[in-house]
Amino acid sequence: MSGLPPAPPDLPVTLAASRAVPVRQRAGVAVLVGAFFAALAAFMVWRGLSWPIALAIFGGGYALVIWSSFTTTLSAGEGWLRSGGRYVRTDDLVALEARVSVSGTRLSMRDREGRTLQVRLTDVTTDPTLWAVVRSSVAASLQRGLQADARAQRLFQ
Repeated sequence: MSGLPPAPPDLPVTLAASRAVPVRQRAGVAVLVGAFFAALAAFMVWRGLSWPIALAIFGGGYALVIWSSFTTTLSAGEGWLRSGGRYVRTDDLVALEARVSVSGTRLSMRDREGRTLQVRLTDVTTDPTLWAVVRSSVAASLQRGLQADARAQRLFQ
């Protein structure tokens, strides 16, 4: 299993990892935000602000949108899920929510030690192996009495 990110300290080995970015889903948001910043820059020029400053605002805002659309590596092992440098024990969760927003469904998790993690559902489900590892350990938490909202319960049954 070389090439997989390392497991968090004192946790079992990494079983699955994913860097998938569903570009098609994020392209529409990038276009809308780009149009917003272009309109903002045009308004600023119309109000008397110089073009270089307006262009810097447009470029900076759009660069922020592009940067935020990239996904950090997700990795999982028996009983844990990691995104970037943060992780939760999925076999020891105390709270689980599935929130629907403009960018899709986000899973919010909190484990017994107080660690929290939010991930996009599409980022977890893109890789079937990663989804299977996460789903099995969260399902075990649900069987032990994890309080989860109805949407999250349906996802992990």
